[in-house]
Amino acid sequence: MQITKRIAISYLAAAASLGMVSAQSSQPVVDIYTTPSSNGTNVYVTGVMQIDMAESAFCQEHVALCTSAIHTYTQTVTIKSPSGRTGSCTFSSKYPAIDTEDLQCEATLAIDGEIGLWPYADQQEAVCTIAGTFLDQDTTGGGGSSISFGIDGNAFIFVGTASQIVAANTFYAMNSSLSGNPQPSGGTLSAKSSNAADTVTIKAGTAPTAQFTTTAQSTNPNDRTLTFAYTVPDGTATASKNVTARGLAYLTNNDPSDQCSLEYGTVEDFIYQIYTLPDNAEVIGAALTGTPVTETFSPSLTCQTISGNGGITDNAQIIDHIASACSSQPLTCSQTTTQSLFIANSTSAIRKNKLVWGSDGVTYTNLGPNPPGQ
Repeated sequence: MQITKRIAISYLAAAASLGMVSAQSSQPVVDIYTTPSSNGTNVYVTGVMQIDMAESAFCQEHVALCTSAIHTYTQTVTIKSPSGRTGSCTFSSKYPAIDTEDLQCEATLAIDGEIGLWPYADQQEAVCTIAGTFLDQDTTGGGGSSISFGIDGNAFIFVGTASQIVAANTFYAMNSSLSGNPQPSGGTLSAKSSNAADTVTIKAGTAPTAQFTTTAQSTNPNDRTLTFAYTVPDGTATASKNVTARGLAYLTNNDPSDQCSLEYGTVEDFIYQIYTLPDNAEVIGAALTGTPVTETFSPSLTCQTISGNGGITDNAQIIDHIASACSSQPLTCSQTTTQSLFIANSTSAIRKNKLVWGSDGVTYTNLGPNPPGQ
C-alpha cells in the first residue's frame, strides 16, 4: 500500500513576501510518499521526500539565489503497534537549494505476534535560509495489517507425477511460529520454484496449501528454492525453502528366511527400502503410503509362484513375496525370468531381479540398479 501526495510548495509565496520574486512564477514541486509494508517479522513505514528545484522555473530565473540558499529538510516517521509500542526514525539534513534530493526515512517495529492495524505518522518540513519554511506537511494513516506467515513442509520434493507422489510434495501456509493458520485469515497464497520444470497447484482456504510437481531430479542437495507469498489487502509476506528434488532411484533389501518347512521349495518375503538420488537418502515415514508398485516378468511366469502388484507401505517399504511349490519331493517346474519392479507410472524399473526356478526352489539375483559405486 502506498499513499502519495504531490505538493506544489509555497516556496514562492514566501519568497514573494520578501519582495524577491513574483508569486506568479512557476512553483517547484515536492513529492511525498508514505509506504507501509510487512515481511511477516517486522512492520515498516517508509517516508520519502523528493525535491526537484534545479529544473523549476524559479531557480532557472534566479540561479544566484538558488545557488546561495540552503535548505534544511527534516522528517520524522512514527509507527505504532496495536498494543501501543512505537518505533520511529528521523533525520535533519542541509543541502544547497538548487540540489535535487531523494530522501528517505524508514521506521521499523517488530511484530512480536501482534495482529491488527499499525497506525503511522510522517512529519516533513523544509526550511530555506532565504524564504523560510516552505513545507510543513503531516501524513497519517491506519497502517497495514501485520502478517504472521510461515511455511511448513519437507526439505525435499519427490520426482514424479502420480497423485500419491504429488500429495507428498505439499507445503502448508501457517503463522510465523508454525502453530496455526496464517494471520490475518482470508489471504491468498502463491508459490513458485527456481526450476522451470516444476509446477505448483494452490488449494485455497483458511489454511491454504501448495503442491509441487516435478519431473527434474536435483543435481545437488538443496539446489532448488521454493518461494511462497501470502497476500492480504494491506500487504504481502514471503517465505522460502531450499529443497532437494529427490528421484526414486534404487532399492535395498533384507536377506529373508525361507518359510517353506519342507525339504524342497521357496517361500520368502523380500522387504525393500527405497532410496533417492542425488542425496542417497532412504525414504522414511508414511508420505508415499499407497503409491502403486507393479511388477513384470520376462518371460512370463509358468512355474507356481505367489507374486503380484502392491503399494508402498506405511513404513515406506515395498514387500515382495517370492515363492515356489513347497514339497518333500524335488520340484519339477523350471524357469528363468527377469522380474522388474516399477513405482507408480515410472517407465524405468527401480529394481530388476533374476529369478530361477529349479528342483530346490527359487534362486534370486539382484540385477540393480544399485547405489552409486556398487
